[in-house]
Amino acid sequence: MLRPRTTSRLAAVQALYQIHMTDKPASLIVEEFVAHRLTELEDTTSFGLADEELFRELTLGAAKEREAVDAIIADTLVEGWSIDRLESTLLAILRVGAHELLNHGSTPTAVVISEYVDVTHAFYDEAAVGLVNGVLDRVAQVVRERDGTDDDDEDEDFAPRTDRTG
Repeated sequence: MLRPRTTSRLAAVQALYQIHMTDKPASLIVEEFVAHRLTELEDTTSFGLADEELFRELTLGAAKEREAVDAIIADTLVEGWSIDRLESTLLAILRVGAHELLNHGSTPTAVVISEYVDVTHAFYDEAAVGLVNGVLDRVAQVVRERDGTDDDDEDEDFAPRTDRTG
């Protein structure tokens, strides 16, 4: 099953991680990914070639709005947790996911959350998956409050997954 948007999200997480770890400009990392890494992802996943436009939007947007996105993530963490306690890959997943929820309202919220839960499964155990699900759900609540919208009309088949095994 080809899922180019899923590949784009995974690549955006990887690119944002690389930006964070190397402190190189986001535009440089994005161009490197477009020239070399996106085709590697096509070869190593079953999702197909990434949607390059979505990849660029997610990566550059999350990098540009990092401070604002981090503030929202920090506000959603449970008491006693800070953003500094989050491992770099987990933080990249949350940053890209939160950025997409905050700025790309054309995809249903539950679909976005489910996609980043799936990305998290590739790297972490159930505790981290639950954290991503919970944080992104709270970010989605912030978006709904900001926009005065309600997601009740979304298809229940796309609800965030909390009962996944392996």
